[in-house]
Amino acid sequence: MNETRLQSRLAEIGATGCEMRVVAVLDEQGPIPQVGIAGLADIDRADLSTTLDRLEAGGYVTREPDPDDGRRKLVTLTEDGRARAAQLATVVAAVQAAVLAPLTDHEREQFVSLLRRLQPGADDP
Repeated sequence: MNETRLQSRLAEIGATGCEMRVVAVLDEQGPIPQVGIAGLADIDRADLSTTLDRLEAGGYVTREPDPDDGRRKLVTLTEDGRARAAQLATVVAAVQAAVLAPLTDHEREQFVSLLRRLQPGADDP
């Protein structure tokens, strides 16, 4: 995906790439300890803290003590956060469609399949 195009579209709706990744992780995982988000979203801890502060100030997430370990914070999407996740997913899908537009449907499927194989932790063929 064209990173500049995606960043531009995210900026239009007041979002960043870090926010997009954090919201996507929370939408997929549900409530999760703050320490687990950084690895899943591929964000360093300093950026994660700043991103969570912005998301919390915007009303998109809440941070509460983890009932299983009071030293940790559980991060949860709010209703507004779930709506934001849907909005961000729509932006990503639109950018992806524009970037892949020159390819046929078969070529798109093949391309995306190959990209998934290159991701860390992907199953070997």
